[in-house]
Amino acid sequence: MNAAALPWLTSLLVFFAFPLAGLVVLSLTDQAGNFSIANYASLADLSSGRLDVLIRTLRIGVMVILISLCISVPVAYYLAKIVKSTRVESLILLLVTATFLAGPLVRTVSWRGILGVHGLINEPLMQLGLIQGPILSLLYGELAMTLALVYNVFPFLLFTTYLSMKVLDDRIIAAARDLGASPASAFFRVVLPLASPGVITGAVLVFVPTLSAVLEPEILGGTSSRLMATAIRDQFFHARNWPLGAALTVVLIISGAITLTLVALVTSSILRFFGHYGLATGGTLRGK
Repeated sequence: MNAAALPWLTSLLVFFAFPLAGLVVLSLTDQAGNFSIANYASLADLSSGRLDVLIRTLRIGVMVILISLCISVPVAYYLAKIVKSTRVESLILLLVTATFLAGPLVRTVSWRGILGVHGLINEPLMQLGLIQGPILSLLYGELAMTLALVYNVFPFLLFTTYLSMKVLDDRIIAAARDLGASPASAFFRVVLPLASPGVITGAVLVFVPTLSAVLEPEILGGTSSRLMATAIRDQFFHARNWPLGAALTVVLIISGAITLTLVALVTSSILRFFGHYGLATGGTLRGK
């Protein structure tokens, strides 16, 4: 083994492998310390609702990725290849980055002022007479929680996609245009496939914090929109059932890794499809 790799390997073992192994061992015990698989068996108990919480967590995680893609990819392309002024480009990136200075708690609570009973949506609609009363379903549900999650994590996808598109040689896009490609075809057949590493990396950076989100479901989700991280926290700090909390964590890690792998494979396949076939100006498919 290369001696230069020893510090990195040691760091992986100390900070990743050993804690994860301890978590797995803890999950295979009961509260008395005896070996037991009851913690994993409890997930199959539909009456506990844990399986529903897990499915909801994965579903919302995928939704956050899709919404973040719809926001980040066009904005990243606009900043990387359309905007010619470096001042405008830097200003927009600075404004996006500045939101992180407020902290996740402030950013999450701010959505209550937007979606609340007297928020920026309900109040103008009531003043205009378009609705008789506030739309109560805007707050304390999956909608508010998903919007807050997207707002908190989409910059990760935006930055990685922007960097991937920024380093692309403009001559490649110009060559595609010279060969008759429309702007849409050049984007889908050239830019997007070449920027796929940044897109997939950003999707990972968006999905992982969504799985571990606690503030958003706690503040905006309500009792019917709990996520897995909240259930894990309750087991560790409220119920004091550490083995069950460890089992839920292991299941979340494994199921999240499987879901993320599937999302990455599907995303890669779509990007390769665009690269091989592309989109014609009229919206029909055509070969190279």
